[in-house]
Order: sequence, then C-alpha cells, then structure tokens
Amino acid sequence: MLVHWLGDLKGKAILTTLARSRSTGVANITASAGEAFASLFGDFSLALWTDSLLGVPRASIPARDRFQSRNLRQIYQRLFDTGGKISSFPRPYPLAPAALSTSVPVSASMVPGTMAFYILDLTGSTSNLAIQFATPAGIAFATNLHAQVSVYRLPN
Repeated sequence: MLVHWLGDLKGKAILTTLARSRSTGVANITASAGEAFASLFGDFSLALWTDSLLGVPRASIPARDRFQSRNLRQIYQRLFDTGGKISSFPRPYPLAPAALSTSVPVSASMVPGTMAFYILDLTGSTSNLAIQFATPAGIAFATNLHAQVSVYRLPN
C-alpha cells in the first residue's frame, strides 16, 4: 500500500525508479521520492486513516493525506460484504482507532515500525490539551527508534 500511495503522490514514474534502483528498502524509497522516509511514512500512515473519511467530502482531504487511485473504504467494504463470516475482514474497515479521553491517561505499547490510531474529540472543549509521547516512565524515546507522532485535525 505504501508503494501505491507513493505512486499517487509522486506520479507513476516513481514506480519505475524504485524497480530500477540498485538500492533497497528505506534507502530506495528515500532516494526515489527525494524525501526523508520519516516524513513519507508519517504521511502514509495518516493517509491510511484519512482516505475517504465517512461524512467528509473526499476533496476536502489534502492530496497527500489520501490515495488518489483508489478508495480504501470502498475496497474494504466490498471485501467485508463478500467475505462472509469466515472472512479475513471482520470489520468494514480494518483500522479501528481507540477513543481517547481528555481526563483519562492512556498507555499503550507498539512494535517498532508499526502505527496506532486514536481519536480525540475536543468538540465543545476550550481547554488546552497536552499529549505526551514517551516511554511509560515519561522518558523521551531513544533517537535510534525514530519515533514520531502525527496529528490530523478533521476539516470543519
């Protein structure tokens, strides 16, 4: 899916560049796209959730935050509808963000190289909010982990 998103973002020529490169993995993606992998992966992660958001006009989502050549929610809905009870698709969309509360701390762990999704509804809230992205002891992540957080604010 990352390669599909890159093709949508950078144009189909990047697919040829990726295939013809002598580099592999992150080095190949970085060189072919001309951007840091952390930036690309962070925006790709957002696009997985923000592509075709229900109730939000597709055109109101920035192009970098969605797929251009496919509608992920339509694809997964079809797989869910046709899969029956033994399907590998137990929900209409595979991502199921956890709800966050402004009053209850949330602690979670992640496998390096993966992503987690959360929804925080601040409707009607006028107070400031602090999000701490750290180890359970409150210590900053080691720089070699390349941990990052992306926040997407839904359009009005």
